[in-house]
Amino acid sequence: MGFNIRKHKEKLLIKLIKYNVLMFIRNTKEAIKSLPSKITGELIKILSPKLWEWGNYYKHSDL
Repeated sequence: MGFNIRKHKEKLLIKLIKYNVLMFIRNTKEAIKSLPSKITGELIKILSPKLWEWGNYYKHSDL
């Protein structure tokens, strides 16, 4: 699922699986490199939905 859930004493720890984070970063880098001629504003429009989706999916984890 993408999470590592543990309970340590009285605290619940939710961490991301490192592989998923690295794949997201790799995909983002590839998207940026594949569109070198795009204006920055257009690139932001393309990447913004991906960043929002990733952030919303992982917003309850402890990085």
